[in-house]
Amino acid sequence: MAMTNLLRPWPSRAPVVRPGAYVVTVYHQAFYEHAVQRGRGFAFTCDATGAVDMSALSPAGKHNYHRCTIVDARDYLLPVVETTTGKVWDAGSVECPCGAEHNLRGHTTACACGQHFNASGQMLRGPEADPTNSTFNPEFA
Repeated sequence: MAMTNLLRPWPSRAPVVRPGAYVVTVYHQAFYEHAVQRGRGFAFTCDATGAVDMSALSPAGKHNYHRCTIVDARDYLLPVVETTTGKVWDAGSVECPCGAEHNLRGHTTACACGQHFNASGQMLRGPEADPTNSTFNPEFA
């Protein structure tokens, strides 16, 4: 093993603005089951009381909701509100050397100044290290 690998500097970590944590989320959906073909039906995102936000539905979703509640209402049972709890990792946010705050999302996060961060907040090399980076070099855009 070459000693030069041990002398390489470690990537520096950006100042943490908000540490990472698990976030518990609760989802509700109103399930309209078909009266004859059991197990089949439609599910719509709703609140805890079963109220569906019509403005959040796509045109196809609105059509299906009206089909369950008005047009073919006899073919569908009354809705059952199903509640699901999930736990999602929120990686937190860091402060860029330029002063901007960034939420860590996905594999890497990039700042408008060109600084990149990995998912754990370590600062990666900037675009100046890669002259063929078409994202930040207008010559290759």
